[in-house]
Amino acid sequence: SSVTFGYRGESRHVDPALLRFRQGWWYLAGFDRDRDAARTFRVDRIEGTPTTGAPGSAQLPADFDAEAALPDEPWKMGEETTRPVRVLVDALEGQRVVQQLGDQSVSDRRDDGSVVVELQVSNEPALISWVLALGPHAEVLEPTEVRARIIDWLEAFEGERG
Repeated sequence: SSVTFGYRGESRHVDPALLRFRQGWWYLAGFDRDRDAARTFRVDRIEGTPTTGAPGSAQLPADFDAEAALPDEPWKMGEETTRPVRVLVDALEGQRVVQQLGDQSVSDRRDDGSVVVELQVSNEPALISWVLALGPHAEVLEPTEVRARIIDWLEAFEGERG
């Protein structure tokens, strides 16, 4: 059945395809009739009580790929414009990160064993969370505004602890 709900102040009409738990949150992936495109919605951000259409009212396009609509990388979930972010990962975590992301994400392998990965990001808060989880083993190189937001967050955190 199709479903209608409020999301970020707008009414959305979605043909659901997949509901999955990722990175501590439930996500709904489906075909957004209003945007004429695959979209992912974080369930806790749905406003009000969703309403469902008649049974069988959901019509997914023949080429709809639910797995692509709900990618494994949380920084790809979102409706914002995608942009590249380069992250330096040290030798201690570099190999694990490359195994997680794949060789295609590596833009530079350094002599000390560290790697620079380039990620296509549409969900900046999810990226920042991922980088912070790597602790001192990762550093955003560019764009500078993403790097600055992480530094601001870390300084604010240190200020609270200090």
